Order: sequence, then C-alpha cells, then structure tokens
Amino acid sequence: MKGAFFVILLFTLVCGQAQNYSNLQQMRIPVKDTVVLDSISIAPVRFSLKTSDNKEVDTSFYHINFASARLVLKPKFLLKHDSLQVTFMRYPKFLTVSHQLLDPDEVIVPDRVGTTENMVDLQLQKPEAKLKQPFKGLHTSGNISRGLVVGNNQNAVVQSELDLQISGQLNDDLSIRASIRDANLPSQSGGYTQNLNEFDQIFIELQSKNWAIRAGDVDLENHNSLFANYNKRVQGLKLDVNFGDTLSRTSLFGAAAIVRGVFKRSDIQAQEGNQGPYKLRGDQGEQYILIISGSESVFVNGRQLKRGENEDYIIDYNAGEIIFNPNFPINSTMRISVEYQVSEQNYSRIIATAGGEIETDKLYLKALVYNENDLKNQSLQQSLTEEQVEVLSEAGDDESQMFAESAVPANYSENRILYKKVMQDGVEIFEFSNNPEDELFNVRFTNVGQNQGNYIVSSQEAVTTIFEYIAPINGVSQGNFEPFIRLIPPSKLQLANISGAYQPRKGTEIDFELAASIYDQNLFSNLDNNDNNGFATQIGMKQNIFQSKDEHRQLNVFGSFNYLQDDYQSIERIYNVEFERDWNLRNTTGDQNYITLGAEFIDGAQHFNEYKFENLEYSDFYEGQKHAFRSRNRFGKFLIRSNASTMQSDSEVNKTDFIRAKLEAEYDFSKVWTGVGVELENNEDYLKEEQIYTAQTQKFIAYDAYVGVGDSTSVYAKVGFQQRVNDSIKNNELQRVNTSQSLYVDSKLIDKKDAQLTFFGSWRNLDFKEENREDETTINGRIRYQQSLFNRIVNLTTTYETHSGNIARQEFTYVEVEPGQGQFTWNDYNGNGIQELDEFEIAQFQDEAKYIRVLLPNQIYVRTNQNKLSQQVVLDFRQYAADEGFKKFISHFYNQTSITIDQKTERDGSKLDFNPFQQNSENVIGQNNAFRNTLFYNRGQRNLSTAYTFSKSETKNLLVVGLQCLQNTLHELQFKHELNSLYLLSFHQRFTSSESDSENFANRNYSLSGFSTKPTFSYLPGKNKKFDLFYRYGENENTKGELASLEQHEFGLSLSLNNNEKYTITAETKYIKNKFEGNSQSAVAYQMLEGLQPDNNFTWSVFLQKRISKFLDLNLTYLGRKTADRKAIHTGSVQLRAFF
Repeated sequence: MKGAFFVILLFTLVCGQAQNYSNLQQMRIPVKDTVVLDSISIAPVRFSLKTSDNKEVDTSFYHINFASARLVLKPKFLLKHDSLQVTFMRYPKFLTVSHQLLDPDEVIVPDRVGTTENMVDLQLQKPEAKLKQPFKGLHTSGNISRGLVVGNNQNAVVQSELDLQISGQLNDDLSIRASIRDANLPSQSGGYTQNLNEFDQIFIELQSKNWAIRAGDVDLENHNSLFANYNKRVQGLKLDVNFGDTLSRTSLFGAAAIVRGVFKRSDIQAQEGNQGPYKLRGDQGEQYILIISGSESVFVNGRQLKRGENEDYIIDYNAGEIIFNPNFPINSTMRISVEYQVSEQNYSRIIATAGGEIETDKLYLKALVYNENDLKNQSLQQSLTEEQVEVLSEAGDDESQMFAESAVPANYSENRILYKKVMQDGVEIFEFSNNPEDELFNVRFTNVGQNQGNYIVSSQEAVTTIFEYIAPINGVSQGNFEPFIRLIPPSKLQLANISGAYQPRKGTEIDFELAASIYDQNLFSNLDNNDNNGFATQIGMKQNIFQSKDEHRQLNVFGSFNYLQDDYQSIERIYNVEFERDWNLRNTTGDQNYITLGAEFIDGAQHFNEYKFENLEYSDFYEGQKHAFRSRNRFGKFLIRSNASTMQSDSEVNKTDFIRAKLEAEYDFSKVWTGVGVELENNEDYLKEEQIYTAQTQKFIAYDAYVGVGDSTSVYAKVGFQQRVNDSIKNNELQRVNTSQSLYVDSKLIDKKDAQLTFFGSWRNLDFKEENREDETTINGRIRYQQSLFNRIVNLTTTYETHSGNIARQEFTYVEVEPGQGQFTWNDYNGNGIQELDEFEIAQFQDEAKYIRVLLPNQIYVRTNQNKLSQQVVLDFRQYAADEGFKKFISHFYNQTSITIDQKTERDGSKLDFNPFQQNSENVIGQNNAFRNTLFYNRGQRNLSTAYTFSKSETKNLLVVGLQCLQNTLHELQFKHELNSLYLLSFHQRFTSSESDSENFANRNYSLSGFSTKPTFSYLPGKNKKFDLFYRYGENENTKGELASLEQHEFGLSLSLNNNEKYTITAETKYIKNKFEGNSQSAVAYQMLEGLQPDNNFTWSVFLQKRISKFLDLNLTYLGRKTADRKAIHTGSVQLRAFF
C-alpha cells in the first residue's frame, strides 16, 4: 500500500513538472534578417531556435536581443531555410505592464505642436476627478443585521442574519462569485429533522484563466473512474489549476473539507398502486435521518428518474420520504433503488483529496489520492464515556458487540424526560421522575424486538416518549425496549487511484485503472485489522476492424478485465445499480474477476448492433457467464430496438439461469406513429443442498402496443395498452400468480399563448389467481388547464389529481428555542410539570414563542385514495376604467376565487373514488379543503373602498394520538372612505365560527362562534402622518366541551410618522376589557382571550426605523402588556441592518 501511495506522489510530481507554463511561447517564424518576437522583453531562459526538421540552430547563425525581443539572422543563413521554430519565455505580465499617473496623449509638453490649443481646451473643461474606481464592475446585493432582544419575561437573545451576493471582475483576469447566507433562527420545517441545524449556504469562488478556488459549500466529483467514483457535498476548500494549450493539457486539483454526508442506499419493493410516501432509512434501519439536499439519485427498474412537481417524483429531505407523482404510476413489479447522502453527526468527519491529469491527443493519465475519516476524539451526537470507548476497543469490527448502557447523570430540566434508579423485586430499574431532588439520569431506549426487552411505552402524550418497566412473566420478557444504545465507531477510508487511456493509432484505444484502499471500520480498536487493505485493477481495449471511407460504417471489437480484491472498499457504488440482480448475487465473498468481450457494428445514426460475452467469478464461491445482445436499427420510417441476454451462474449455494429479452418496433406515419413491444424474464434460482427453488425465482411476459398523433414537443396525444403475465414459485414450481392489464393516455391537447391543457391518465387491473383474493384496480391521473379569456379579464387555472398512496399516523414533539424564535408556547394546564402534547398553543406574544414543532419519523401508514382539485379564478375589469357606461361601472370591481380540495380516504380493497366533493364520509382520514372568495370595489383606493371576504376551511389530520379535525368559517367586511384630505373613516366587521374535534384530547374539543366590529377614525395632517382612534367590540362563545363566553371591549390609539425615508415611527396603545365566564386556565380560554387575561388588560408597542445612511438602518422595537393580576411585561429589541 505504501508503494502505491509513493507511485501516486511520484506521478503527481511528474504532472507538476510536465506542465506547459502559460508564459512559455512556441511559434513558427519566416526567415528574414530581423524578426520581432514580442512587444515586451523576453527572458534568456529556455530560448531555443530550430529548423523545420527539428534541428537546433547554432548560435553563430543568429543574434538575439532579449531586452527588445529582436532576432537577427546572419546573411549566410537566410538562403538555407524558409521557416524556423522558436521557443521563448515571456516575463510575467505584472513585471512588464506600464503604470502611469497621466495619460501620455493628454500631457502638454512645451514646444510641442498644438500646445496652445490643448491649454485652451483644458481651461474650458470642467474639473473632473479621474480616480480609478477599485473593483469597478463588482455587483453586490443583500444585507447584514445584528439584533438584541431583552425583556423582563425572558433572557437576552442575540439575533443575527447575513445575506450577501457578490459577482463581477476584480481585474481583467480575475472574477469573483460569492453567496453567503447565515441565520441563527431555527427552522420550522414542514417535515421533521434529526436535530435543528442552521441551514446556511456559503461559498466564495475566485476564478482566473488557469485556476479557480472555491471555499464554503463545495461539490466534489469524480465520475470518469470505475473504482474511485464519488459525488460529495462538503464544506471546505477546493482548488483547480490548469496549464497547457489545445495540444497538451495538464490540470491539478486538491480539496480539504468537513464532510456533510455519507453515502447510503435504500432498496424498496414497490407496493401495488402506492405512490408513496416511501421511507428511506439508514444502514441499521434508522428512521432519524436527514438527507443532504440534492444528493439523491432515484432508480426504478434500473432507470434513473427526475425530481420535480411536473417530473417523476418529489422528496422531503427532512422527513426522508419519497412520493411519486401521478404521471409516474407505481406498481408491485417495480424495484425502487435510492442512493443519497445522509447527514451523520456521530463524529466530526474530514475529507482530503488531491490529484492531477495529463491529456494530449493520444494520452490521458490521471492520479488521485483520497482520505475520509472520522475524528475519533471529536464525537458529536455521541458523548462517549470511557466505558463505552472500552466497549468499542474490544469489539473490533463486530457490530453485534457495539452496545452499551445509555444512562448518564443529568440535571433536572422541565424540558426533558428524566429517570431515577429504583429497586423492584431485587432488580435495579429506571423509573420516570420530574422531582428535582432525585438523582436523575438521561436514558435512551432501543427497540430490541417483541418480548425481547423489559420496557414498554407508557405514555405518548408527553413531548418525549416515556418508558415504563414491566416485569418478566415466567422468565419471558414482556416488553420490546431496553435502556442501552448501539455505539457507532469512528472509521477511516483511504484510497489511491491511477487511471489512463492511450490511443497509439487511429482506431485503437487502451484504458487502464489501478486502485488501492485502506478501510478501518473501528479506529478505537486494533482488532480485525488484517482485512483493512484492498486492491483493484482494470484494463480494457477497443479496436476498429473495419471503417468505411465516410467513417459512417464501423466494426469494432472490445474487451476488458476487472480484478477486485475482496477487501477493496470503494467510496460509492462501482457497477450499475442493478448489477447484483443482473448476476443473481447474494452475499458473495472472495476476489472478483470480471471479463468482458464483444463486438459492435455502427452505421451512422441508423444502425447499432452489439454483442457481449461476460464472465464473472468470485474466487471459488461463484462463477457466471452472460451473453448479451442489443441493437437499434432504422429502416426508413421503421424502427426496431432490442435488448436480450442469457445468464447462467453456479455458486456454492445455488445455481441460476436468467433469461431476459425486450423487443420494440415502431412505425412513423409522419403525424401519426404506432408501435408494439414484448418483454420477458425467466429467472430460475435453485438451492443445491435443499433442492428447491428460492423466492427469487420468477417469470413474466408482457405485451404492449401504443399509437400517437401530433408532435411530442408541442400538441400530441399517445394511447397505450400493456398486458403482463406473472409467474412465481409455488410448491417448488413456477405457477401463474396474477395477470395485469394497463391502459394509459399521455397528451398535451392545447398549447397556445393564452391556453394550455395537459392530461395524463393510467388504469391498471391486477387479477390474482389465488382464491379468496380480490383483484386490485388502481387509477392515476392529472389534468391541468390554464386559460385567459376576454383579453385577460378572466384568468382560470384548474388542476385535478387522483392517485393511491399512504398517509402516516404522524408523531411530533416540541423543542425549546430562544424566546421569540419559536411559534408555540407551553401552558401546564393540569399542573403536573410534564410537557404534554395537548398543552402547547400558538404563541400570541413574542416573548412566549419559545417552542417549535418537530415532526417525528413516520412508522405507521394507512393506505389511501387521494383526490385533489384546485381552482383559481380572477376577474379583473380594471382595463375598462377609461370607458363609459356599464364598462366604467364594472371597472371598479375585482374578484379573486380560490378553491382547494385535498382529500384522502382509507382504501377499501379495489374500490375507487374519484369524487373530491364527498363530505362527512367515515373513510376520510386526511383532509385539507379551503374556499376563499374576495370581492373588491375600488381596490387600492380611499374612496368607498370595500372588500367582502368569505372563506371556509376544513382540515383533518391523522396523528398517532388520534384524528384531529378543525373547521373554520369567516365572513369579513372591510370599508374605507376618505371624508376629505384630513379625515378617513374605516370599518372592519367579522363573523367567525370555529369547531375542533380531537379523538383523544377532550380539552381540544370546542365550538366557537364570534362577532366583532371595529370602526376606526383616522386624522391625516400631512402626507406622511397618520393618527388613529379606534374601538372594537367582540363576542365569542364556546358551546362544546368546557363552556365559556367572552364579551370584549377594546379602545386604542395609534400613530404613524414617516419623514421622507429618514425615519419611520409607529406606536399603538390599547385598553382591553374582557368579560369572561368559564375556566380561564384552559386551551379554549387561551384562544378566546388571545393570550390575555379576564378583566382589564393593557398593551402597547413602539417601532422606530431610522435611516442612518444610504446603506444603514437602525430598528428599535418596544412591546409591553399588563394584566389585572400579573406584573407588566416589557420586551425590547434593537437591530442594525446594513445593505449592500
């Protein structure tokens, strides 16, 4: 291994010495008495003069003046040659560039012609500074802010935010590009996270003609390698340097970084008609994973898919879940493979890589060294004790020995679930405790399987699960959790790689690759290190046998040999994503020998035919041979594609025979095209010792036909049908298990500037041959229609989707953050000191917003049918404002309508439901319906400006604590009218109703109905001054659960001052009288009182924004409130924001 690294180092040095320096010049010059080689001086080093036949010219035949770059040839030499080759070195540009304080063309010199005229012109010119602007052309945008929030109800909180974008030229040869984003605010994610990270994005990139350097978020890639292929998203430093010209190119690269994620892969068997979500997990089945954004590659049956709402799938990186779009139907015959990078925070992990490339017209060489390792003394999520380190040191590479007790002493905190040790029946156990006087422990529990542990979940209502000890019965454990954790050892991977390609002559190509690896799975242990080193090599050749004069027709033969030592460890996957299935590999061990031989015939773009023979061996464990043929041939308007293979393998355990074939034929009738196809597989996997077939044995044959019309890039329609027959092993023989029929339509029916219509639909029926098993029918569809009518007066957007999938019984918890940075507050309604899920409310005041909601990994899913309909309609008559009569009248109106109906119903066998409008169905377990309509009169004006809004929403969420249902209805009328230039009158009136039903939380059941009216009188003494006097009267009553009623009177004053962007001041004070009847310490009361208390309440606020300069703002905020029986609460903040 040391020798391999020495070879890599030597090769890198050679690369460095073999580079063509950018200042080294080579040219062919004509033979004449004097030749000027350059406009600046040249260096005396590396100068040479050669004849056209590459012979050195003796110095007696010429004279060279390096200062003036002039070459003088002797007369007797002029008649012997017509051209010469000269090589010389230019001085660096920074040594030869001219620096002048004054423009020589504008300097007035006495006695020079035109001196008098120049002096007159100079006197007539206005004085103008001609100072050179540094970094001219550099574009910046963004802002930076620093803030401090203090109050008598919270600790001081420092807030910071940076958003800076830079691009442009630093000078003629150097450009910069940077994006720096940083915020210390926690994320309130729609998905869940393993922990709360700062989602910052930072990079700075400098680029010149021959080099580039990037710091911050960096993508490290190496794709033109078999054994050292990788794609990493890291945070660090990357440098690229390039030398040479079009004939010879040399490049060097290097990078050092902190690793953000490690490579993982999940293989998922698709479920019939289930579009998702499909859960991605870690190596040990972990559900708490955070996927690095953009790092995933999704494959279905070996084909890579595209991410996007209008593509094949979408992904929730925080939740680690994939959902396939309706236009990509999923069925049970599909094999889903997902490769991704997971953010692991067990240890600080670093990566370093360096290498170089040399490329000429015939030769390509590349060397690479790679190191990725954990810093074993810098554990992050794991706080390893000395005992746990000792466990790892004695475990070697045996993961089954990497478990240890999880209990660690902890101080009391109301935000954590802690345990104390007690004795029960002579056994020391852990028992939940929230008593600060107890000796407390922070304990983590691991699911070890049913009846394998002694602890069970005792409560799911707390923000963190509480576990309870349950004694064994007759020596049999009754639980499935134990108070210990799996320890993750630090690891190290080092790799050295040399690869290259050589073309000795036209038509011959040779390539090779050598790689060596060191992989230590446990840096704490010296045990099991005898398998750390591995080696791999590959050599290949391609030879042209025949080529026509126009080079369209070619006959090529090729071959390759791969050797992969059993202990070699690659960074990522080596072969294609379905390599193991292609060869029926399972738990293979031993050194790999892989031979490929083949031939191909190419005739331009019309014909391609290829045959390959492959032989794969794993020492004495496995041997397989494959014959494969693929082709693509076009005969006029007739196109035929085929791909077939047969593979036989023999191992110590099993013997297999795998036949695959796919044939497609298509004919193009100009605007109409049609095609047919057939695909089959027959895979027999036979266990030698047991003399039975394995579950991998299967067989299918599928027929399909389709017809299309139009242009697939514009308006088109395609209809297809497929029938598939599936056989599987039953009673040790292949038997018919099911038959499927599929019909699909894919179309773009309208594609105009003011109208678009697309439609995709698929129907599939799975007919099972087993008795007492119902057939399964699935339908997926999406329709999208956009239309603008009557010169854009009417604008419509309609989308309808239907598909099958899953809905999770969602778990969640609450995590404490700095005051003001959360969204929720905790009220201990039952006074038990335990944070329970039904005790968190949306905070009404900034100082109470101390918690955020974090969704936990989904474990329980329910199969559903989903229908989603969305409709947006906008009526805009403002273009008639200049007309008269009826058009003038309707020009005052503007209407917006939005409808969203998203319903998930529990699937009942093959019963399908396409109606998104069904109501009060017991099978509806997920719902998000919303209707909102707003009608404006004189929108955006002050005279008789009126807006009436009606909205209604219904939500239904399936949580682990039960079904949660919420309905809200709103009627809102807003009116504003300017009495004159000094006075403005406005009314705000609302009728509301809200009803909540919780399956398991009785305190969440309520039915509220309310009314409020708020007249406001405004005084406008100036354009930028406003004083408001307002009164609000409101009523609210709960008629369900804990009965309560509220009568509210609110009086207030506010002002707003704006001095031409120099400063802005807004202030408000309110007196609120709450006449409340009911239990004020309840969830319903908190919503009705909006966080205030019964009887007298006072609130006040002041906001000041001061423009200090063109690039600097100062913001001051002061908030306060006072209730009848509590002290006044004051909260203030100061923020300084700079703009770029």
